[in-house]
Amino acid sequence: MIQCASFLNLVTAGKEGMEVTGGDGKVCLVFPILACYIADYPEQCLVTCAKYGMCPRCMSESLGDRGPGPPCTQQDTLATISNAVAATTSEAQFQRFCKENLVSGGVHCPFWEGFPLCDIHLSITPDILHQLYQGVIKHMITWCSSLMDDEELDHRVSTLPPCFGLRHFKGGWSHLCQISGKECKNMACVLLGCLVGKVPDPVITSYRALLDFIYLAQYPMHDDDSLDYMENALNLFHEHKHILINLGVREYLDVPKFHSMPWFIMWNQSRILVRQITTTWKCLSISISIWPRMAGKPQTSGMRYHK
Repeated sequence: MIQCASFLNLVTAGKEGMEVTGGDGKVCLVFPILACYIADYPEQCLVTCAKYGMCPRCMSESLGDRGPGPPCTQQDTLATISNAVAATTSEAQFQRFCKENLVSGGVHCPFWEGFPLCDIHLSITPDILHQLYQGVIKHMITWCSSLMDDEELDHRVSTLPPCFGLRHFKGGWSHLCQISGKECKNMACVLLGCLVGKVPDPVITSYRALLDFIYLAQYPMHDDDSLDYMENALNLFHEHKHILINLGVREYLDVPKFHSMPWFIMWNQSRILVRQITTTWKCLSISISIWPRMAGKPQTSGMRYHK
């Protein structure tokens, strides 16, 4: 159970501020605020108290929908937990009440409760590594085993001509025990070449659309045009994804990693021309507002430092 007592100091600092000495020796009053939280899907559900199998950001009843549902709010989540505590007398009843309202029921006191200017659902940040490479790409690679047997797939991979800048898997893919993010990236570069001539054209189109989206999502900066390209690629995948069900590759496409893809577009729409956050940053990112101290009082009229 996540206890909120360990974060009381951070809550107090966010509300009242705390003095921090910078590298230049100046003392500043800072207000640490929980801005974004980067994690894989299980941890996203744990942190946001979302029911596993549901979206931690929206209240969509089906993860196979093309667009996200109504957004989750921190107030609704806390209200559900509070009502469950008041209306139940056992842990089993508490969990049942919460799950009926799309809340996990495993947390009584979320660590983010009381954080100033915080909405934990909005803080969940799209993550290229966990959601796209170790999520979407891994699914696409797994589906290749349903489109052809492992021996043929390994043969196609190993016989691809070597190319500068691309990794050559001379032994195929089936012998790989644990696929890292870097290997997923290298496999994605040659994925289409392994499928051409073997699978129907709609499968190629759906795979190409997903790869286009993944590469576009890695732009360091976005504008309206790049976001339109991402949306067009995602729409193209949805138009052709039925072929994967028709061929028996998947029984359904209610996959959390695919459902989260529109959030890359929506997250960047509200932050046009802002540097993309990736997992090269710390897992818990803190946005800090700084006011230099002058004569013992915060200076709010500007950011100029005075000696």
